[in-house]
Amino acid sequence: MPKPLSHAHILMPTIHAVVVAALACTPVVSAAQEFCFTRERFDEMAEHIDRHRDLAKIDGGSIAWGEAYVLRGLLEMHQATQDREYLRRFVSLADVVLAVRDDALGRKDFAGRSLPLWGIADQYTVATATLQDEQKRDALAIRSIRYAYNNQTRVTIEPGTKPGTWRLSHSNEFGDAAGRYVSAAEESLATWESSWREGPNEGEGYYLLTPKGEPFWCDGIGAPLNYLGGAGQVLLYLHDVTGKQAYRDKAQRIARLFKNELELGDNGAYVWQYWWGAGEDGWTKADGLSDNTPAYAGGKYDEDLSHAAWEVEFAVQAHRRGIVFDEEDMKRLAATFTKNLWVPESNELADRVSGDRKYKGHHNIAGGRWVDLCEFDPQIFDIMRQIFTVHRYDKGAAFGHLAAVYARLYRRQEQLAK
Repeated sequence: MPKPLSHAHILMPTIHAVVVAALACTPVVSAAQEFCFTRERFDEMAEHIDRHRDLAKIDGGSIAWGEAYVLRGLLEMHQATQDREYLRRFVSLADVVLAVRDDALGRKDFAGRSLPLWGIADQYTVATATLQDEQKRDALAIRSIRYAYNNQTRVTIEPGTKPGTWRLSHSNEFGDAAGRYVSAAEESLATWESSWREGPNEGEGYYLLTPKGEPFWCDGIGAPLNYLGGAGQVLLYLHDVTGKQAYRDKAQRIARLFKNELELGDNGAYVWQYWWGAGEDGWTKADGLSDNTPAYAGGKYDEDLSHAAWEVEFAVQAHRRGIVFDEEDMKRLAATFTKNLWVPESNELADRVSGDRKYKGHHNIAGGRWVDLCEFDPQIFDIMRQIFTVHRYDKGAAFGHLAAVYARLYRRQEQLAK
């Protein structure tokens, strides 16, 4: 298993959270059709989490592995329902998360720095519409400004004081909050700039886990693929809302590195490792890569289902933006789920993307984070619904990861029903 990673690198999933009936599905078994994801159950989970957490005591660790997933779940529920109350709840929690960032608390790292991080939102749209008068004649053409968050902006058009004139007013309940979170994400990501490297191959790029010389066992070594998948998602979303090409360029380089690490199996499914490069193959003292671990034999192990979710999410988002991954790639990733991970005889998922079943069922819930691959193989949603039908994870104690997965499955269920 991978060695535990530095507290500082929980930054990426935290930033990610702060920033973003199966009509088309082929049934796996008829029982899968009996289970229904509901917003009421998500709300119960979220309320349970609210009752059993102390926001005064949250820190980087609880944010990354708890609150970050709750925030993602709230955004998923808003996408599914368009109920702005989920956004209000998101803002309330996100502001608490920002308030405990290291620079806000004056908390310092090993070098005495108080940085904008925690130690341990769709493409620009230029929409148009034409309003008609009572006689159904085109009367007024509207074009949105080229600015993020306009999907949260409400425009009211009223007759003016003179014939042929109009009065426009607009409001954006969440504009200020969205601006805060984008600024916070940019500030936090900027602290990683010194860790960015281009290569090792043409068109690739990656972040180091820590720069060489910092107090971490594998200082100077490229981050594992799940960290790069989280970082890649942050970069894509920041490009969406800021238009800064540098974010897209970095995301494209990470995407190319990840794609180059994918291996195609005989069954048409992709398989890949947890690490890549020196982390996978090892390094020697002569390479001069790391001060704290001058030599390391390397770690070759197939990626596990849960870590792989970060990489699959990134690939889906990159594909939607026309970056690196084509439709064939997405079908091969979907095949990883249906042909390698899915264990139908026990209604479980294998632990590793290769299909290794030694710890099958250990990451069943995380499989829900793969569900957007349903766009390329519809049975993926039904598989996850079958797993929830049999194991009834919705009946157990609520926690952040479960809430986020449940919300995503609910969102996909509602999309498929339309």
